[in-house]
Amino acid sequence: MERAEPIIIGHRANSGRIVQLYKLAKVRYVEIDIRQLGDDILVGHGRPVINRATIIGSIWAWLDYKLFFRDPFLKVRTLDEWFDVLKKKLDVKGIILDLKNKIDPGKLASVLNKLEFEGSIYVSVEDHRQIPLLKENLPSAKVLASYSIMPRDIVECTLMSKADGVALRKDYVSADVVRGLHESGLLVFAWTINRSNDAVKVYRAGVDGIITDRPDIVRKSLGLTNQS
Repeated sequence: MERAEPIIIGHRANSGRIVQLYKLAKVRYVEIDIRQLGDDILVGHGRPVINRATIIGSIWAWLDYKLFFRDPFLKVRTLDEWFDVLKKKLDVKGIILDLKNKIDPGKLASVLNKLEFEGSIYVSVEDHRQIPLLKENLPSAKVLASYSIMPRDIVECTLMSKADGVALRKDYVSADVVRGLHESGLLVFAWTINRSNDAVKVYRAGVDGIITDRPDIVRKSLGLTNQS
């Protein structure tokens, strides 16, 4: 049986410049950072919550936020406003919504219903306590438990969270880990893959999705034929 090619997902499609790059690369799946502020679901990573212990540390954190996450340079848009932009610029087949703070699942469901999006919707969240309510309110979406560190037993933790799969930091992806998750019926998405050797590693491990800032490098490294 021929193996299905993994989905290639454009990481952090929060700005027009990034979306234009993904358009050139013919990306059809994108990941978007979202957060809730009051009653609004906004696009963007949001300010880091850690207060640095020194002035120098605070300066570096400020620069990192300004230059890497870029939120302060971007026009504030709600999720529905930004989705209109995406539809005009990309042939979007699927989206991953990466939750950056606690979001009202009912409010998120209301916004998504208004979008009338017929493609695949995934939601990734690091606060696994939100997963049951997200699944209850978003029955057509796949909810991914996000891991930036490896738990003692990732299969057990994910099954307990009621998630449909995982979004796993690339350092922890291996064939054994992916096999164990797949045997339990769980999806495996790897992030963030920007180098050829990492792309080959997670591909050989058997992941279902690859989240990347450089879809061109990933596709070339893997010799993929589709335009996912």
